[in-house]
Amino acid sequence: MKTDWSSLIDVTGTESKICGNVVESIFDKDQKFQSVLSVRDGISLAYEFEEIVEQVVEIIRHTLGIAESAVVLLENDQQELTGLACGPAVGVQRQIRVSAKSGIASWVIRHAKPLIVNDAIGYPLSNNEFCNDIRPSIRSIMCAPLISHRRIIGVIEVFNKLNGDNFKEHDVNILVHIANTAAMAIENSRSQRSVIEEVKTTIQALAAAIDAKDPYTRGHSQRVVQYALMSGRSLSLSRMELEIIEYAGILHDIGKIGIPDAILSKRGALTAEEYEEIRKHPVISTNIIKDIPFLKPVRESVLHHHEKYNGSGYPDGLIGEDIPMGARVLAVADAFDAMTSDRPYRIALPEHHAIIELRKYSGKQFCPVALEAFLFALETEPGFYEWRSRTEPLGRPAH
Repeated sequence: MKTDWSSLIDVTGTESKICGNVVESIFDKDQKFQSVLSVRDGISLAYEFEEIVEQVVEIIRHTLGIAESAVVLLENDQQELTGLACGPAVGVQRQIRVSAKSGIASWVIRHAKPLIVNDAIGYPLSNNEFCNDIRPSIRSIMCAPLISHRRIIGVIEVFNKLNGDNFKEHDVNILVHIANTAAMAIENSRSQRSVIEEVKTTIQALAAAIDAKDPYTRGHSQRVVQYALMSGRSLSLSRMELEIIEYAGILHDIGKIGIPDAILSKRGALTAEEYEEIRKHPVISTNIIKDIPFLKPVRESVLHHHEKYNGSGYPDGLIGEDIPMGARVLAVADAFDAMTSDRPYRIALPEHHAIIELRKYSGKQFCPVALEAFLFALETEPGFYEWRSRTEPLGRPAH
C-alpha cells in the first residue's frame, strides 16, 4: 500500500504534494526506514510521555545508530526545556531541565527547522549547558523540532553516531519524520490526559456523593484509594497497574447508589434479604462504568473486590490468583478502612486490632501477598497517620 507521506508530515495543498514526493523519494527505498514505519503506530498509541520517549529512543537507536539522545518540551512560558535524556552516558534515562534561551536547541526552536552540527567543539553554539548536560565529549549533534499543529512544543536532540561517522542530510530527514510522529503522540497524550483528569474529577465527586449518603463513611473511597496505592507501590506494580487500582478504588462502592439508604445506615444486623441487596453493589458499580471505554481495564477490579481468597466471596466465588491482583489489593484496603472507621452498628477498631484481624484471615479472606504488601506499606509510608487523621469522619474517636 502506498504511504500517504503528506498526512504524516502535517502539510497540505501544493506544499503537501512537493513534500510528499521528496520524502517518498528519500525513504521508500531505504531499508532502515521500514523500522520507523513498523513502530510508528506504537508511538502514536503510547499513553505517557515516558512511554513515548522510550519508543522514540528505540527507533533512533535502530535507524540512526545512536546511543544517546534527549526529548525535551517547552515549559514555563517557553523559558525552559524539560524532559528525558537517554543513553549509557546519563545512566540510561534521567530527567533534565535546561534553558530554552541558548544553545543548539534554542536555535532550532527559533528557526523552526532541524540542524546538524558535525564539529560540536568548534561550533559557536556548542558551549552551552544543554550539550554539556548530556555528554562532555560530544562530537556531533543533530536536532529536530517537535511541531504539532504548526506550533513548536520541543525538540529531539541526538549525539554522536556509534560508528563515529558524521550526520548527513539523510539522517536528519529520518529524525524529522520521527519528530513529527512523536510530536503528534505527545499532543494526543496531553489531550487525552486532560480529558481523563476531568473525568477523574467527576467520578471523585460522584464517589464522594455516595460516601455522603452515610455520614459514617465520609472519605472512605479516598482512604481506600490511598491504602491500595500504598500496597501497589510495595508490590512494585507498574504505573498503569497503579492507575487501574486508583480508579477502581474511587469507583468500588459507586454501586451503593442503587442500595436503599435504610439498609446502608441500618444500626442492627442485616437480614438475609438486606445482605443480598448489599451484595449487589459490585455488579451495579460495574454496570455503571461498563460503557466508559477508558475504564474497561478497571471493571474486573471493581467487580471482584469482595471475592475471598478461599472462594467464599461474591459475586463469582473466584479463588486465589483467579481474583485480579487489583481486586485482591482493594479487598485488604477496603476491609482495613471498614474496621478502623465507625459504623452504625459498632465503633472503630484500633489499628493494631484491625491488623490482628487481617492476619487472622490471611489465605482465607485475603491474598497473603496483597496483605503483606499493605502491612509493609503501613509501616514504611511516610506521613501515613497524619494523612489519615485529615480524612477521618468528624467526631471519630482517635486510636
